[in-house]
Amino acid sequence: MNTRTFTRIFTSLFAFAMLLAMSVVQGAIWDGDTSANWSDAGNWDVPPVNGNSLTFPADALNKTNANDAGITSINLLTLGDAGWNIDLGGTVSMTAINATGSSQLTGNVTFANGSPRTVTLSGSNTTLEITGALTLSRANNSLNLQVNGTGNTLLVGSLYMGDGSGNKTISGTANVTVTGAVTEGMTNTTAFVKADTGTLTLNGTYTSNSLTTVNGGTMVINGDASGATGAFTVSNSGTTLGGTGSIGGILTSVTMNAGTALAPGNSAGSLEVGGTLTFADNTNDLIIEIGGTDFTLNGTEDYDRVKVTGLTTLNGATLDWSFIDGFTPSGGDMFGIVDAVGGLGGTFAGLAEGAELWNQDNTSLYITYAGLVDDSSVALTGGNDIVLYAVTIPEPSTMILAGLGLMGVCFRRRRSA
Repeated sequence: MNTRTFTRIFTSLFAFAMLLAMSVVQGAIWDGDTSANWSDAGNWDVPPVNGNSLTFPADALNKTNANDAGITSINLLTLGDAGWNIDLGGTVSMTAINATGSSQLTGNVTFANGSPRTVTLSGSNTTLEITGALTLSRANNSLNLQVNGTGNTLLVGSLYMGDGSGNKTISGTANVTVTGAVTEGMTNTTAFVKADTGTLTLNGTYTSNSLTTVNGGTMVINGDASGATGAFTVSNSGTTLGGTGSIGGILTSVTMNAGTALAPGNSAGSLEVGGTLTFADNTNDLIIEIGGTDFTLNGTEDYDRVKVTGLTTLNGATLDWSFIDGFTPSGGDMFGIVDAVGGLGGTFAGLAEGAELWNQDNTSLYITYAGLVDDSSVALTGGNDIVLYAVTIPEPSTMILAGLGLMGVCFRRRRSA
């Protein structure tokens, strides 16, 4: 074979390989003209194969459809508008998802082998639901799932992070909500990281031996995370940890670095810490909302409370409190905002024992660090818990009238005698 012939053959093979690669990346476009089945070639411009990018455009038919073609790998999945209801037929590995408007994917989605992986949510109040498990899998390497779209939400049935070493990160501007269990196969020296500005909400159980780090935005724990035994760190200034669930076991430490906030409840509610809770300094906020006096832990709650099984160390943190729902206290009202079961160290910035926080119409709100709080009752003495309490002092004129009335009673009694 001479050089010219070899060159022609090589050029032809290279061109064929490039066309094949482009067809995989560009992929198949759904029109849905024939049926609701992926296996029906009449529904596509070209039949899909594994590794294709798949596009479901806004003007296509059969928005409820099913992957009966055995597709297990998609490069980029694009949903051109709202209202798609796609049965993935099991577990499908993807590189990226772009969704405009709210839609549902029935099945499991795996993001693996590379980083970052992306989900981009466009439109207003868009929710993309993955009904099954979302898996972040890149053995012994870090993986970052970026979910972008301010004000929009990725809703998943469960979350699995693994395997081996390498942090698994959820980042981006959109919100991510996990309704079911969060589990992992990572080593205890790696971390599950929440980064950027969005909110990550865990409504189910959270079981983990690795570290949990909030580097940005907000992590809300509404479920039972007592099985997450690694340390929790709220790391960067401006980040928040909150919710109505339970965090960690008795050996778990929750550390609030400078500039971070702890916000129990979703509005009014309770948050439990199984181990220790440590604030850094007065740049930390404990955010407490008060909307009434009723409180039963994990039941009826009109105000926020933190229950800490281990030692609570305030280090001069800031108490950022407010009334909500038009509520103002009356004399005798008490609010047990910190149940420091394992002991209490320090005070809030600028609030010594008995300090006044608020007053209106002769009613004042004070703080004590010597209260006694349990799951359904509050007392002003007998413990080392933090209680806010209201005291009403009568108007001077009211006191004078009361005194005159008492004098009149005594005078009448003397004359009667």
